[in-house]
Amino acid sequence: MNWHIVSDSSCDMLEGYLAPDIYLSIVPIKVVIDHCEYPDDTNMNIPGMMAAMKAARKTGSSAPAPQEFEEKFTQGDHVICVCLSSALSATFQAACLARDEIHRTNPHKPIFVLDSKRASGAMELIIIRLKEMIEQGLSFEKITESIVDFSSKTQILLTLECFDNLIKGGRISRSAALFASVLNIRPIAMGTPEGTISIIDKPRGLPMTVRRLVEHMQKLKDLHLCCVIISHCNNLDVVQRIQSLLQQVAAPKEIIIRQLRGICSYYADQRGIVVSF
Repeated sequence: MNWHIVSDSSCDMLEGYLAPDIYLSIVPIKVVIDHCEYPDDTNMNIPGMMAAMKAARKTGSSAPAPQEFEEKFTQGDHVICVCLSSALSATFQAACLARDEIHRTNPHKPIFVLDSKRASGAMELIIIRLKEMIEQGLSFEKITESIVDFSSKTQILLTLECFDNLIKGGRISRSAALFASVLNIRPIAMGTPEGTISIIDKPRGLPMTVRRLVEHMQKLKDLHLCCVIISHCNNLDVVQRIQSLLQQVAAPKEIIIRQLRGICSYYADQRGIVVSF
């Protein structure tokens, strides 16, 4: 029995086998720069995309077409798709259309599409949990039921130096732009249960930001039992400071460090950091 996990490129993982009978496919979201589309796949030159973005007149993003998901959904005996929050992208809707199209001719094929209400490392945590349950031999029905609950308990925090692309894309309120440029304030935002992004703190200065970020994490979960994923856009020095403090005060079960893929780099911008747990 083969399992096919499908996600979009807001997940920082790369396509490939997670186990001999579990394959992960990534459907690319596209970054749009001056009306040209750049698929967020392994061929994307992220530094080049970031430079072009700064020089562009108009930028944005584009969700995959349903046909791109449909192609993936035809593969594997059981299919589970983990999508970027529907509050941030039309990716989930495209995947649902693809599922419905396949069910017209193959109504009994097991396909489950999850609105993760998350992005980046939180989607990787969901995929890791899916792999664990598949390897435990759980049924498709039990896995899909359990992963909805698991997904709702994941947490995501982010701290960015620039919120411009999130604001232009309507992903966060315009008032956040002021905080990032005034009085050395670097806001901390949180993924909400509804899958949106909300500012929760406005610390001043980098040392305070790192400390407050970890404090918020500790309030949200017992980190000793958690896998923590820290994803970043060219900001390894600050990531290592967060990692060091986490190890000192919380000792998480595991800390994974990832470079953000193209679409999340576009929205997080230079030196953006996303922490999932």
